[in-house]
Amino acid sequence: MENICKEYKFDLFFNNLPQGLYTLLGEDGVKVSGGQQQLISLARALYRQPSILLLDEPTAAMDSKTELFVMNILKQKSPQFATILVTHRVHLARYAERTYFFENCIQR
Repeated sequence: MENICKEYKFDLFFNNLPQGLYTLLGEDGVKVSGGQQQLISLARALYRQPSILLLDEPTAAMDSKTELFVMNILKQKSPQFATILVTHRVHLARYAERTYFFENCIQR
């Protein structure tokens, strides 16, 4: 995990945690923000070296700087795995090879 964090530069964020990468999280540990939770989840997913990565609102709780960091990782690593990104943030479409917009899809 340390190598993944260095390779993807997650260590820049995780080093700010009290014990860095070894910080205990959750009920008995440190509480982290929603954006930090999303970064940790993405790091865990990349550690597993997926062939397909399905992300649902992966940057919803992040500030714009962190969002840019995440999207650059996904763009840089796109040859290594397919990424399906579900988001309401239309500006993220510029990172995609293909974009599909769904409008008025609610069935009653």
